[in-house]
Amino acid sequence: MVTDGPRLYFVEAAGNVSAIQQVSTAGGEPSALISSSPDSPQPALLNISPNGSELLVIRDGTPHDPPLWVLALPNGPLRRLGDAAGHGATWSPDGSKIVYAKGRDLYLAASDGNEARKLVTALGKVSWPRWSPDGKILRFTLEDTGTFWEVLADGTNLHPVLPDWKAVCCGSWTPDGRYFVFQSTRGGRTSI
Repeated sequence: MVTDGPRLYFVEAAGNVSAIQQVSTAGGEPSALISSSPDSPQPALLNISPNGSELLVIRDGTPHDPPLWVLALPNGPLRRLGDAAGHGATWSPDGSKIVYAKGRDLYLAASDGNEARKLVTALGKVSWPRWSPDGKILRFTLEDTGTFWEVLADGTNLHPVLPDWKAVCCGSWTPDGRYFVFQSTRGGRTSI
């Protein structure tokens, strides 16, 4: 789920059909931005641009690292993000770059998907990359180990974060950069 302030954007699934929906934060009925059918790729919502004008999405019709798409708000159009393909992506805080995960690699590209380059190769499958609010650090989850890793935005200083914690996922910084909020499973219980 992401928000631009006045609206919430989320994925709603029913059986083998899903849709990226929008709804006012004041309440009301949701409306679909992108829908699937039983025979079409299922959309997934990855991120919202810092200025709230676009959503990063995938239409997951491939088993690994599908093409990345950008959906202009409020109702389209949907366009390919250059040649970028991956399973996780997010804009930099200033909106000038996108980082995306592809297998064990983290890529950095211009906001239009061009000028992509491999930033770093990790020790396992990278997911949920997130920028620090100052744009200097990237954190991500290694799916294989359920651990957090961090790298500087220039691709240097790759190292684990909270190495004693296992089964962690999906962290994001608070807007002021003071805290990193994440999901953790311990003793069969999942908490924030």
